[in-house]
Amino acid sequence: MRAFLPALALLFASPWLVSCAEPETETDPIEGFTRTNQNGQIISEDRNDWRVAARFAGEVSVSQVPFPNPTRNGQVQLTIRFSSSAGISRIDFLGISRDGVPVSYPVILETDLNVPNFGAKTYRLDFVKMSPNRNLAELRGRLFRARMVDGAGNVITYGDVFIE
Repeated sequence: MRAFLPALALLFASPWLVSCAEPETETDPIEGFTRTNQNGQIISEDRNDWRVAARFAGEVSVSQVPFPNPTRNGQVQLTIRFSSSAGISRIDFLGISRDGVPVSYPVILETDLNVPNFGAKTYRLDFVKMSPNRNLAELRGRLFRARMVDGAGNVITYGDVFIE
């Protein structure tokens, strides 16, 4: 009976725990993407992409979504604006996929150990790193998710990139 009570308590608490959680990028579907042209102009927007988690609101914003998207060479660039007196000590951009690319997840696309407290910084993400053989042909026609996390692994934002 004692073992049953904690399980029962967890069962009743689960809806509350789920509703308070950050978006789970491992289970959110990787579908659709914010389409941009070669200059970064948004052509069509996926409203689930590049939202900033509530805990980072006011400190981090996406000034320029990744472009070009779709990408032909597997590389995109994006610009993040920082506004935090406390600062973020480290940022990692991680790549994940769910469509059969044989890699160990997540793949580090970019790491920044010199995150500015204020101002904008442009990052270049190379999705070719998602291929175990660094072979762009293995990635063509696939959609990948890039997520931006702080040094503690908290998700700041995420979005999807398509490789033509």
